[in-house]
Amino acid sequence: MSQETGSTGKRPTLRAQLRDGWLLSAGCFDAWSAKLAEHVGFSSLHFSGGAFHTSQFAYAGMVYTMPEVASQVGRITAAVDIPILADLDTGFGGVEDILRATRELERAGAGGIHIEDVPFPITRNGAQGPAVIPKSEAVGRVKAALAARTDPDFLVVGRTDSTVSVDDLIERSNLFLEAGADVAFPLVRAVEVDGRRLAELPPPERLEWYRRIVREIDGPVVTVGGVDRTFSASELRDVGFTWVIVPLVAFNAATAAMTLALREALEDGRASRYFTDHPNPLTPSQYMKLVGYDRVAEHEREFGGAETADDEGES
Repeated sequence: MSQETGSTGKRPTLRAQLRDGWLLSAGCFDAWSAKLAEHVGFSSLHFSGGAFHTSQFAYAGMVYTMPEVASQVGRITAAVDIPILADLDTGFGGVEDILRATRELERAGAGGIHIEDVPFPITRNGAQGPAVIPKSEAVGRVKAALAARTDPDFLVVGRTDSTVSVDDLIERSNLFLEAGADVAFPLVRAVEVDGRRLAELPPPERLEWYRRIVREIDGPVVTVGGVDRTFSASELRDVGFTWVIVPLVAFNAATAAMTLALREALEDGRASRYFTDHPNPLTPSQYMKLVGYDRVAEHEREFGGAETADDEGES
């Protein structure tokens, strides 16, 4: 349970939510984006490593570390009462690093992690390196994460970024599930089909390929939605995906909004046109409630030791 929210009851688990049915998770990169997702009605979250990386460093050459991720996830889980799937990237190194990273993310309050099969360190300079690591090494990463978890409700999701072929994507996903992964996460948009990326095919053809991928993977499958805004969440659900995450919707929206407002503020110091066209959906009272001003006041009354005027008059 989040200590900061003042809520009662145990935080729901991703495992229970998946067991109850289909799941849609909002991407977040800090406590405020997570809080807003919870406020509008999302029941689960996804911590985006890419959005976190850019928001913290704004430089592709900077490598973030596991303690930084664990610390940020801890701040998020303290702010909300809904579960979060955290991006563990490659596990931040070798086997021992994966073991430690999984434990730290579980300790930080994450409801699960996904770990991927690209080489470590992840290349962020656009250079074309090996697409994915060997299957045996990729499966070993999943097994290490599984061995490290202590909470049986903590999900381990095996992600493959294979672009070789649909067959390779399916095989790797099934190997992760056979190793014990709770969910498979094939990065379907980037895979090659007849010399073209699947994302470049006409939408009806892409949906047919998605159906085949989901049908031939022997377990729950999560996918990324909202990236190119081609398919709705319900369309992805209808082709068979168990879980859809929208990792960059909040980040991209925030980037667009800040750019437009700041550009106008540079012109006149007010950005009044922007805020006229995009009024804040939160009232001042809603904002104050979301950030906990009421709890701060209650804590001051209970623990602050400040005397009221009546108290002083009685002494």
